[in-house]
Amino acid sequence: MKIPTPEYVPRWQPIKLSSTWIAGFSAGEMSFIITIQNNTYKLGKRARVLVSLPQHERDLPILVAIQNHMGCGYIVKDSGNRRVWIFRCDNPEELENKILPFFDRFNLVTSNFLDFQDMWRFLYR
Repeated sequence: MKIPTPEYVPRWQPIKLSSTWIAGFSAGEMSFIITIQNNTYKLGKRARVLVSLPQHERDLPILVAIQNHMGCGYIVKDSGNRRVWIFRCDNPEELENKILPFFDRFNLVTSNFLDFQDMWRFLYR
């Protein structure tokens, strides 16, 4: 099997995942990340928010199905591990309008819920 690269992503049989399955899967695997970075903007700081869901290349069809279900985000290859792919969404508008409402409706039941709440408060403050 050829290893998927950005230039070559094989066409799998599409996978249809339920919202509850995605929420349960994400509860254990997804990261809700808020970082504050120094930069040259007038305020001197820049906030970056994103969700990240890494998976082994064998599970790339799952990432594609999640991306299709959410209707946002993108999939990239992990620069540090040749066999890991990441679904990522760092567009604040997509986070506000698609990702956060999804997890507000389909609750996370792990400690990830606290990270979700922090991101919610940060974006809707």
